[in-house]
Amino acid sequence: MIKEAKFYQKPPEAKVLVMNINRRKILLERISEKLTGKNVKVPEIFIKERTFFRFLIESYKRIRIKTEKEILQKYRIPSLEQAGQKIIDEIKDTALQRIKDFNRRVFVLINRLSLVSKRKEPTTAIVTALYDRPKKGVDLLSDDFKTFLEKVKKLCILIKENNIPLKSITGMQSSLGIPDLEKLEKFIDFIKNKNLNIKEISARRIGKGIPSIKELEY
Repeated sequence: MIKEAKFYQKPPEAKVLVMNINRRKILLERISEKLTGKNVKVPEIFIKERTFFRFLIESYKRIRIKTEKEILQKYRIPSLEQAGQKIIDEIKDTALQRIKDFNRRVFVLINRLSLVSKRKEPTTAIVTALYDRPKKGVDLLSDDFKTFLEKVKKLCILIKENNIPLKSITGMQSSLGIPDLEKLEKFIDFIKNKNLNIKEISARRIGKGIPSIKELEY
């Protein structure tokens, strides 16, 4: 019996996020034209609806569960059924703010990393590769937004300046999120000095993270 693929509707919380992804091409082309006076073509981001919408739905659910647990623990209330309306409203409001923050970070990742991607048509796999069904301890909201943005900027610089395929990084970091940038920098320096093929290394390390120098020497 063939199992039919499950279709995922766009979650209502993602309306603005999806709109921003779709508008990104036009906005960047307008900005480029104003800055350079030239008509610069920016590739569209292809939304892989089935994977991307499932990723968002599951992520929103985790955010709500975590928020409910934290706030109930704060007030020492054993279950939601025993919470008053004021606390229930606080849970809902806090979860919604976290979801908005999550969406903003998803857009930042897609927007910034697509600029260093070598794909002619970047896709939402840029972010789902890193954060879909994350491993224990991996959380897109773990850093404050300023720290998160600094990490994304530095990751983009490392990839661009060293001509590293984005796919190699997202492959090794599958479900592990943004890599430890100090470790990534050492890894890049090592493979460049030893003239090693990053694609061959990354193919053997899907979801295992950036290897240490010690691991590479064996």
